Amino acid sequence: MEYLPLFVDLKDRACLVVGGGEIAARKAGLLRKANANVTIVAPEISVSTKSMIDAGEAVWLNSLFIGEQLSDQLLVIAATNDEAVNRDVYDQAKAKNILVNVVDSPELC
Repeated sequence: MEYLPLFVDLKDRACLVVGGGEIAARKAGLLRKANANVTIVAPEISVSTKSMIDAGEAVWLNSLFIGEQLSDQLLVIAATNDEAVNRDVYDQAKAKNILVNVVDSPELC
């Protein structure tokens, strides 16, 4: 088995979601259910993502992803529809020993 499912205590831990669409919103919602402190970075966001932000359940960085946004993050989820961005998130997170998941890309987890 190449991958080991594991449980991580995310309570009050910083987690970053890169992407503003519906998949990113679902992932951010799961992180919130685990009581993580969620930051979403995306130049545009979906209605459900905006609802989460308006409710104070996440912080929105209205920008493209840059490596400095990884600072102090325990976990990063790349959930964009741009493979190059997802790969960049993965590469930068791995270089900083940050747990990373790229949605729909098991090879980048």
